[in-house]
Amino acid sequence: TEELLVLEYIDGITVNEILNMMASQNITNPDELELPFKIDYRNLASEMIDCYIFKQILTDGYFHADPHPANIIICPENKIGLVDFGIMATLDKREHTQILMSILGVMENDPEKLLQVLTTIAAKDLTKEEQMEIVDALSEELHQMHGGTWKEATLGELMLSILSLGKNFNLHWSPGVVLGMKAIVMIEGIALRVVSSESIIELI
Repeated sequence: TEELLVLEYIDGITVNEILNMMASQNITNPDELELPFKIDYRNLASEMIDCYIFKQILTDGYFHADPHPANIIICPENKIGLVDFGIMATLDKREHTQILMSILGVMENDPEKLLQVLTTIAAKDLTKEEQMEIVDALSEELHQMHGGTWKEATLGELMLSILSLGKNFNLHWSPGVVLGMKAIVMIEGIALRVVSSESIIELI
């Protein structure tokens, strides 16, 4: 209508519609859905990871911070369209490094690298005992993640574990890093619903 301001029309189907159809038809494999066009769900998960983690968060340092399923549209050519930019976040150089090092620590199964990130945000110097306790906790999570599928140990669980360490060791995450981790966790949650058998290590 004349009261509606738009930039462009995006032709496609939202991830939310796909998930709702899966729920209503009681199916776990989205390939069984009858859709107007064919979707490569493994490629879709990879595209979302590339779009959010590598392009927006790690390259631009400026990202859509509310990637819930209704805000992601799958287009006929299997490209991603994003809507609702009400929550955006910008990362400064320090925040960018913290997220990058966190992702590298996860991918390389390196709890010491994650510890380095945590020491940069600690309000006080961590004792040797505290550092060992953190490394032990992260090692256990990483071991589960690298030894199985997303459903056994997700990136989201690991991110939440890292954030929760702040309560025990007086760590202070900045809003940008928290929003970045939240966006990564939300993207993983969507991918888990459509390619549940895939490994996040392989996809990333």
